[in-house]
Amino acid sequence: MVLAIVTPRKRSVEADPGEVFSIPVEVDVNLEYLSPDLKRRFVRAAIIFRTNYGDQSWDVPFKGKKTVYVKFKAPSRSGTHTLSCSWILRIVCTRNLGYEYHDVDSGYFSITVYVRGYVPPPPPSFDIRVESINYPSVVSPGSSFSISVRIRCTRGSGTVKVKISGVGEKSKRMSSGDTWTATFTLRAPNKETTLNYTVYVYKNNRLHTSRRISIKVRKAFTYSVNVTCPPSEIEEREVDVVVTVKVSKRVTVSISYDLLKDGKLVESKSPYKREVIEGEKSYTIHLKDLQPGNYKLKIRVFFVEYQKYEDRECTFTVKFEEEIEWEKYKSLFILGFAALICLSAIKAIFRRD
Repeated sequence: MVLAIVTPRKRSVEADPGEVFSIPVEVDVNLEYLSPDLKRRFVRAAIIFRTNYGDQSWDVPFKGKKTVYVKFKAPSRSGTHTLSCSWILRIVCTRNLGYEYHDVDSGYFSITVYVRGYVPPPPPSFDIRVESINYPSVVSPGSSFSISVRIRCTRGSGTVKVKISGVGEKSKRMSSGDTWTATFTLRAPNKETTLNYTVYVYKNNRLHTSRRISIKVRKAFTYSVNVTCPPSEIEEREVDVVVTVKVSKRVTVSISYDLLKDGKLVESKSPYKREVIEGEKSYTIHLKDLQPGNYKLKIRVFFVEYQKYEDRECTFTVKFEEEIEWEKYKSLFILGFAALICLSAIKAIFRRD
């Protein structure tokens, strides 16, 4: 079954030896054809490309198109070469209180790269190492944040330049053993969006490495979960447990639960409910056909877009009324029965006399 159509928008490329380049690839996904069970437990989907540059992945919609840029590395020899790329469509689904992965579609394609005449690299008299690139994954609208790149010179001396696309650049002369942190301060826009940057590091004006980063601009997300548990001891075969979820913004909520009786799992729903809510909403978990015993109800509320969850528990004992009454009057029955035996024995004595 075809769940994704992957179409490279560029089939041939001209590049220098060892150059890293990217081509646009259109991904058309339609997960409506998943089995009903997988659709019910679906959380998110991603497509993974494997090239000679390494594995690269992007989130994709449940249904729709998305254009991604897949990286390749040109061979070191000049001439015409064919580079292949395989891809896998992977989905994440809930399972009990955790998650599982399914590879639901796959394929491959190839491109032609024309490598220009070989240009030998300069002798390695100057070398650096990028130790870290630090940035926040999520920021609030209108807030200030920074991107910092820490570099260590491991050999020789030369000029290092750090450039961030659309932001600016900084440079510094470094010698062996030196460290330098290039820090860029930015301000997030006053709306929710995703900021994409590419960080370039040059040594002596030759590209050393690059890295693409993404920063989400999101309003602060707060939530609360309140569970109304049954009394510690009940006498009914059915009981309702109310879960009240309150959120500060629109979000997808998934509620799952496990019911254990005397330590053994007797019922599991994952998910029990899954829907988009805003503000406050209550859900009722109706437990029925309960038998006498000690119960523990484990509830998980999962906020899908933020990958956060809250766990709650309820413990209670089911003890039917007739059993409670028997415990209450058992001693009286025993005394009455003993008295009846004594009375019969006394009557027997008088008859002999």
